[in-house]
Amino acid sequence: MLRVLFDDEIFSTQLEGGVSRYFTHLVEELPAAGVTPLLPFRLTCNRHLAQSPAFSGWQPPRFPGSRRVIRAINQLGSRAALDRGRFEIWHASWYDGAALARVRAQPAKRVVATVYDMTPEVMPQAIAAGIGDPHAGKLAMVEAADLVVAISAATKADLLRFSTVPADRVRVIHLGVGERLLWRPSLGHPAGLPDRFLLFVGKRGGYKNFDGVAPALAALMAATPDLHLVCIGGGPLSTAELAPFQTAGAQDRVGQIQADDPTLAWCYAHAAAFLFPSRYEGFGLPILEAFINRCPTVLAECSCFPEIGGDAAIYFNPDRPDTLVDQLGRLIADDATRQSLGEAGSLRARDFTWQRTAEAHAALYRELA
Repeated sequence: MLRVLFDDEIFSTQLEGGVSRYFTHLVEELPAAGVTPLLPFRLTCNRHLAQSPAFSGWQPPRFPGSRRVIRAINQLGSRAALDRGRFEIWHASWYDGAALARVRAQPAKRVVATVYDMTPEVMPQAIAAGIGDPHAGKLAMVEAADLVVAISAATKADLLRFSTVPADRVRVIHLGVGERLLWRPSLGHPAGLPDRFLLFVGKRGGYKNFDGVAPALAALMAATPDLHLVCIGGGPLSTAELAPFQTAGAQDRVGQIQADDPTLAWCYAHAAAFLFPSRYEGFGLPILEAFINRCPTVLAECSCFPEIGGDAAIYFNPDRPDTLVDQLGRLIADDATRQSLGEAGSLRARDFTWQRTAEAHAALYRELA
């Protein structure tokens, strides 16, 4: 079978997240699509890969600097595999320019790169001062790649706007969702979570727009005494993030947790609504995670969200937080609308499977080979 080499970079640096979840599912599903995925490393700090049956390595205990140590060890394996050349295609997991140079020294090898979003180009103010651009090397990588995967049509349009990559070298392949994120009654009820709550998933800073909608959410919660807000991931809530809820007297009904997949699935399945107020995303995997669990979903009407959500979500103007409150207020008061929206989301999720994602990648690899 066609052999595709995946380097370690995303699995050695990302503890969890959408990019590493995408590559984990891709490695799992490709063999059924007629492609042999190669992982030339045996350590990972990444939760998704560590729990995957496709990975034969292990996840060492975390310690200060553990990611740097794992990355250094894994780089040796990845770069040795690149130099040996026992593959037809290298699919870069991130934007490693040194690895790219190794592959380009072998003229017969082909390179595929994925663009997940164009946040630094579209919203340069989103890059925090002093930390550098996490996408450094991205444009050099995609301009050197033989084919580029964009995870949404919106991302492809942004890539073409900010690069010299020809349109015919870019393929749109949507991400997916699988039953690993589907809640079942047998998984039980996580302790300590409220009965009636709104759900926010992921990072909250900057363009994620939590601060922009927090005062409006606090006002809604003040008017709805049994309504809570559960935030998953993104680190503990800061004093500034909690301030609007304290002003509204609702600070005791706002909480943040870290969640494994069963807990995350439970939250989607039992939330009064999932809200995604971000001003920009490359795709928005939490949308599909909410859909597969029949969670009524409210999205900002911008970026790729209408492309992914379609008619299975309701939308609000991110420049007018009051429109979010209007949508949420009507939604949580109307069980029939919530049920109808949940069913629409469940149907929409069937259009986005990891099997379909892998098959589209396999077709792209065969085109190159």
